[in-house]
Order: sequence, then structure tokens, then C-alpha cells
Amino acid sequence: MPATASPYDQTKELTEKLEDGMKELFSGDKYKAYLAAMSHFHNYSTRNIMLIKQQMPDATRIASYNTWKDLNRQVKKGEKGLKIFAPINSKPQTVISPQKHGFGGDFCFGDIEQPPSLWYTWAGSKTNCQ
Repeated sequence: MPATASPYDQTKELTEKLEDGMKELFSGDKYKAYLAAMSHFHNYSTRNIMLIKQQMPDATRIASYNTWKDLNRQVKKGEKGLKIFAPINSKPQTVISPQKHGFGGDFCFGDIEQPPSLWYTWAGSKTNCQ
């Protein structure tokens, strides 16, 4: 991904990777591997677990730069962070689709005009203490 890609383009690319990963999830031993990942990242959303495993399949612990710093660990110089979506702490608004404005109309949850924020995290293996 080019360094000059817009936040929208970065979000779109990550979303496409996420969709591909979800399609592959139920094939072979991948579901078992996904459940193992869930046991390591139980506080993360499904989409972030998928993104973590796509970017670094052997990751078992991740944290932000500042969290590693608070734990007296330093991220090794030159290590690239794993991109995940920032948590969304607010409930999406329910918007009635203008095309179907009557009873039984379709609902669209959270019309996203601005893409969600991206966070960078690093695996424990990328710090100075194993």
C-alpha cells in the first residue's frame, strides 16, 4: 500500500482483505486456527482478529507502542506495526433508507462517510523482551 494512500483507500484495502479472509475462514483447518486466535485476542473484534492473523499469523500478543512502553518494553527499531481498526465506542445511528421510507423499509446502520480510524499495534515478538 503506498504511503500516500488516503485513509479511505487504506480502509477499503483492509476491508477487502478482511472479506477475503472471512471467505477462506471456513475451509480446512483455518476455522480451528481462527478459534485459537480468538483465545489470544478475546478483547478484540472479529474483524481485528482477522486483520491481525492476516498480517502476522504467529502473533499471540499485541499492543500499541505506548502500551509496550508502559510495560517497560521497547518496540525494536524499524519494526512495522500491524494495522487494525480503532474501537468504536458509540452506537451507530439507525437511518431509514430514503428509497424505502415506509413500513418494512430497509434500515442502514451507520452511514459511514468518514472511514474508521486505523491503529498501529506491535506483536510482543517485535519488542526488546520476549
